[in-house]
Amino acid sequence: MIDLHAHVLPGVDDGPQSLEDAAAMATVAAAAGTTVIAATSHVDSRWRRDPAELEAARAEVTEIFAAAGVQVVAGGEIAMDRFLDLDDAALGRLALGGSHAVLVEPPFNAAIGGLEPLVRSLQERGWRVVLAHPERCAAFQGDLHALQRLLDTGVLAQITAPSLIGAFGRVVERTALELVRTGRAHLLASDAHDTQRRPPDLRPAVAVLEKVAPGLSRWLVQDVPAALLADTELPPRPLTPSRSGWRRRSR
Repeated sequence: MIDLHAHVLPGVDDGPQSLEDAAAMATVAAAAGTTVIAATSHVDSRWRRDPAELEAARAEVTEIFAAAGVQVVAGGEIAMDRFLDLDDAALGRLALGGSHAVLVEPPFNAAIGGLEPLVRSLQERGWRVVLAHPERCAAFQGDLHALQRLLDTGVLAQITAPSLIGAFGRVVERTALELVRTGRAHLLASDAHDTQRRPPDLRPAVAVLEKVAPGLSRWLVQDVPAALLADTELPPRPLTPSRSGWRRRSR
């Protein structure tokens, strides 16, 4: 499996705070079947990390993860307020695995007025936009049409694995399942921060998906992430059950 959203760099944000903590995450990721993981530390006004800092931190953990059988690739979870001071060269160092895909973090509240212009600007500059955990964004929870407008322009939606098992509450779980059911989800990632509360383990969410939509999980955790890293077109999405079939399998 390929996990394109995880906080695994020590001491740079609210992820692991030591190399030992990062090594423990590597062990969990490997045991869960993850072979590639993107180090998508927060790039926002709170942490104020720049690409050079993250590259240095990533170099520290690359061998540790490799020893466990997991490849670490570049990335960054970039908040809307940081794009003003990141030029294309900086974005290239934060893109997922050196591709043209960038992980954009929307606000958790309803203040997304600047998101559509930002997305349009990034796309005009040649970037492929992946939206982090839209199911946790209040604006999208109340208005999936707002998300659909972005998806219609080519934006991809990354669902966080714990959302599908209720880790962030019923509203988030219901929204995540609806995004998957209606074809509005394109990849699944752990958004891991540690080994206990938010581990780098996609298996529980994959089990949920296999129950309601057999075959879809491979597309979300392998086929689409691989296409993003390779800068290629997405493979066709597997068919999912009808609404009635989905409800029947959910029960």
